[in-house]
Order: sequence, then C-alpha cells, then structure tokens
Amino acid sequence: MTLLEVSNLTLINSHNSQTILKAITFSLKKGEILGVLGESGSGKSLTALSILNLLPSNLRIVSGQIRFAQQDLLKLNPKDWPKIRGKEISIIFQDPLSTLNPVLNIGEQLGEVVYYHLGLKGSQAKELIIKTLKEVGISDPELRLRSYPHELSGGMRQRVMIAMSILCSPRLLIADEPTTALDLTIQMQIIELLKNLNRERELSILFITHDLGVLRWFAHRILVYYQGQILESAPTEKLFARPLHPYTQVLFASYPGREKPFLKEKFIKKRYMPAYCDFAYRCPHPCKEVSEREPPLIQAEPGHYVRCHLYA
Repeated sequence: MTLLEVSNLTLINSHNSQTILKAITFSLKKGEILGVLGESGSGKSLTALSILNLLPSNLRIVSGQIRFAQQDLLKLNPKDWPKIRGKEISIIFQDPLSTLNPVLNIGEQLGEVVYYHLGLKGSQAKELIIKTLKEVGISDPELRLRSYPHELSGGMRQRVMIAMSILCSPRLLIADEPTTALDLTIQMQIIELLKNLNRERELSILFITHDLGVLRWFAHRILVYYQGQILESAPTEKLFARPLHPYTQVLFASYPGREKPFLKEKFIKKRYMPAYCDFAYRCPHPCKEVSEREPPLIQAEPGHYVRCHLYA
C-alpha cells in the first residue's frame, strides 16, 4: 500500500523566482525504507520540510501534490496540521543537541509530546515514555528522565530524539541525516535501531543522507538528487549493481574500494555550455541533446528510472 506519494513537487524562492525543487516525484510504501542520496544543497532536506509544511517563509510550493494516506497535505487546513505533524509523520534532525530544549529535562520534553498528541499524563505517560526509551536502547530510563540534553552523549541524545519521534506510533518517520554528527560505531547502532523499528513496527522511513555505505545495507530503494531534481531511482541492489546516470556513476566511483568499470575518465571534467541538463557541464559523457531539450525520465528496466539522454 502506498503511504506517501509526491507528484511533480516544484518549489521556488519567492524573492528571486529561482527554482529550488523541480518536479520531484516519488512514492513510499507502507513498511518501506526509501533512501534519499545527494550532495549538500541538492534539495533533500527541503523535500522533507515540504512534506511537513515547515518551509522557510521565502520558499513557496508552486505546483504538485503531496498525498499522505490518501490525503492531500498541500490542501490541509493549518489547524489540522497538529494531528499530522509529530503524530502521523515524525522527523529526526541531524543535530539532537540543537533540537532538544536545553532548559527542560528529558522527562519533561517527552511528557509534553505525549500530553499534546495523546492526552496522557502522570503514571500513564511515564509508563509509555519508559517503555519507549527501553525500546530505543536507553539503559536506566528512570535516571535519564531527570537528565538534561547536555548531560547525555551524542548517541544517547539521538536515541532520545528517536524515542520522541515514535512515542505516538507514527506511520512515517523522516530521518534527515541522523547519523552525520556521530562516530562510526554509534552510527551503526542508530542504523540498526532504525532497521529494527522498521521491521517490528512496520514503520515507513524516508532516510536522507550523503553516505553510500549506510544506504547500501539499509534502504530498500534509493533516490539520487542533484540540483533540486531526481536524476535516478531504483531498488538498492539494482542501483549498486548498475548505476546508470553519469552523476550516480561518479558518486559511486568516489566510494572507497569500489570497482569503477562504468567510469572511463578519472574525474569530472568541467565543460561550460548552454544546456537543459544541470549536470551537463560536469558530465564525463556529454551529448548534443542537452543543448536542445530537457533529459526525459526513462524506465531503463523494471523499477529503474533515469533522467538522461543517453538512455533515450
């Protein structure tokens, strides 16, 4: 069953009319982990903020649809957003220390979430909070409830954020680079925790990252972003076995220890040319069509889509 469907989402900067996201289209099934891969500034996080209606005031959605559980979020009444945000759709940000309130202890912050969305307080709220903290691997949760964010390690703070995001049993969890600020060992623990939540709760996860290694064994499918556009999408195994778009090939070639049979040139050459393809000036395999029309979205094989003239 399709839980989230984004169709032709286009986002502009209202100050200068610059297009930030261009015709973003993808779907996410119930219980699926969808990886969003791309370099900084490619539009990954803005897609997440668009879904949650948390965009900065200078950015505006000019076209498209965002449907969650058959409901068009772009047509949602502002008073109805509290029923969705935090309860049906939750998000984990990159830096938990800047997300958590420094003047409230962990128990107070989790208690606010439970009371606001579920109306629980007192012993009922505490029971749910402790159970959830144990589920995300926090030992001695009674003690942690009295702790403040600065008293916890980075990995512990991220576990608290995950606990906060699943307290109300959401159907969709957006994880926006949740392991970037953590060391490798803690990263693996957090990823394993999210995998368990996906399996045990049938929780759908939109996982945003620039780490190929994480997605390789974590995501079911992957979207490849570049300059506010999706250039390629495929099941993880297919994408790693045969990346099609030149940008994806370059990304994969930069992955340590990976063979590079699909990349003939050692590095990206810069070419300055008028083009309808944003990657044309860096492409190792330029074609004349990029100066004539936009690259079409091609289904190269079942489930594997690529936006490139080379496969037309």
